[in-house]
Amino acid sequence: MKYDLFISHASEDKETLVRPLAVALQKLSIEVWYDEFTLTVGDSLSKSIDLGLINSQFGLIVLSKDFFAKKWPDYELRSLLSKEIAYDKVILPIWHGITKDDLLTFSPYLADKYALNSENSSIEELALDICKAVKPNVYENLTRTMIYEALYENSSKKQTNKIEVKDLINSFPIRHESLPIELINRIKITNKVLQDVFHFSLEETIEDFKHDTNPAREVAIWEAIASTYIDLLNKIDDKEEYKNYLGGLLLHISLTNNKEETYKKFNMFPKKIINKAYVLFANNSSVKNTHLVAIKR
Repeated sequence: MKYDLFISHASEDKETLVRPLAVALQKLSIEVWYDEFTLTVGDSLSKSIDLGLINSQFGLIVLSKDFFAKKWPDYELRSLLSKEIAYDKVILPIWHGITKDDLLTFSPYLADKYALNSENSSIEELALDICKAVKPNVYENLTRTMIYEALYENSSKKQTNKIEVKDLINSFPIRHESLPIELINRIKITNKVLQDVFHFSLEETIEDFKHDTNPAREVAIWEAIASTYIDLLNKIDDKEEYKNYLGGLLLHISLTNNKEETYKKFNMFPKKIINKAYVLFANNSSVKNTHLVAIKR
């Protein structure tokens, strides 16, 4: 299995930082190699760590005084340094309760790298900064990705769980304190069209867009989803039965152009309907690069 991120850390830092950070990263659809998530009884520790290092695109290193004193983290760091020499930017450091002077005595190379600092950021802010480096497309499409993952990753879920989605989105920082009136007017129309599918109030929907990096871009994408929903609803016989599935299908199409995966996840629809949905969405969307996010499998 391929991982997006290997977390190298000292066990003393699990409670204060590493475990909640790993959970927050998973919420962002980042595949994390973290011992508590990955290792099972009977696994060889050294072999599992080696496989994790080999099969991870990035290495997150939690640099602390406890980390400096450990042998295993030092081994992991040396492995990641070798990988960085071969593949360029691989190491993502977090300073945890240390100063630059502390780090200079341990690794001048790491002291010169840009790093996050646990003293200046919340767990959620750290997770978003890491996501920006590891999965920039998820970072750019945060709300849409979170809604899909919570409601439609298992496409057999017909009923939306509003509390689950709201808690997930609200666990990450608001990026815009307010939105311009022209965007709010467009959000009102989109929210009205999709109310029967996603069941969020207008106030909740406006708040969700405040979490996105580029709300104007996201509103345009949701307008295309709403427009395509109207177009397709007339082509489906049992409208009430398939409304929620249709919402999930269009949200999925906005996130990936992998048709084979879409056929499998939404096999309640004939392939001709799915193909038609792709064509209509492309025609209705003013944003031509919406197929950026890799949906978690």
